[in-house]
Amino acid sequence: MAASGRSRREHVGFEPGRYSVIDATDTGIGMHPALVARIFEPFFTTKTRGRGTGLGLSTVYGIVHQNGGQIRVTSEPRRGTTMRVYLPLVDEAASLPRHPSGTAAPRAGLGHEAVLVVEDDDEVRTLAMLALQHHGYEVLQASNAVEALSILSHPGSRVDVVLADVMLPGPSGQRLADLLEMERPEMPVVLMSGFGDDADPTAGWLGIRAGWSSGRRFVGKPFGVQQLATAIRGALDAGSGAQTGADGGDHL
Repeated sequence: MAASGRSRREHVGFEPGRYSVIDATDTGIGMHPALVARIFEPFFTTKTRGRGTGLGLSTVYGIVHQNGGQIRVTSEPRRGTTMRVYLPLVDEAASLPRHPSGTAAPRAGLGHEAVLVVEDDDEVRTLAMLALQHHGYEVLQASNAVEALSILSHPGSRVDVVLADVMLPGPSGQRLADLLEMERPEMPVVLMSGFGDDADPTAGWLGIRAGWSSGRRFVGKPFGVQQLATAIRGALDAGSGAQTGADGGDHL
C-alpha cells in the first residue's frame, strides 16, 4: 500500500508496512460526520430499542485492531458509505499459541493477568474479551455461572479476576460472586449489568444494588473499552475490597 497526497492524511496512525485493503461500499442514505464519529462506539446504535445492541461495528473494530489493522469510513448524506479495512500482510502463516478458552494469546499491554469473562450474550462477551485482550490480559470465557465454576475448579486453571454479568441463565452473576466470596475471598470480582435501564426502581434495580456487598465492584452497560480495562486493573491492584477512585469501577 503506497501512501501519497490525500492518502497520507488517511493513513495517519498506520504502522509502516504492506497492507491488504478491503472496500465495502453502499449507495444508501449516508451519514452526517457527527454520526460517523460514533459508529464504532460500543453500544451506540441508531436502531429503535430492542432492535439492535450497537455491538456489531465495535466488535469488527476490535477484531481488526487486534490484528494490527485499521478501518477508515467515508460517508456523506445521500451519497452512501464506504468502509475501508486495512489488514497487514505477512510473509508466512502465523502460528499463535492459544488458550484453553480458544482465544488467541494477547499482546503486551496494561495487564498480564488472566480474566474470566462470564456473559451469556455472545456479542457483549466478545466485545469484553477483545477489549481486555487489547490491553494485554489473558481471557477465558464462560456463558453462565456453572461453566465459570467448572473452569475455576479445573486443575491448573489460572484465573486472577472474574468479570460477570449480573443477569445470567441459572445462577446469577451475583450468586457466583457470593460463592467466590465464601470459597475464594482473595478472588476479585467485577459485576456488570445494563439492568438499571429497565428496572422497576422500587423493586428491581435498587433491590439488587442493596443486596450487594459494599466492597463489590460494578461496571454499568454500556461501558467503554477503557472503562472496562481500568476497572479490571483497579480490581487486581486493590483487591475486591478496594477503595473507589481512578480505577474506573464503582463500588456498591
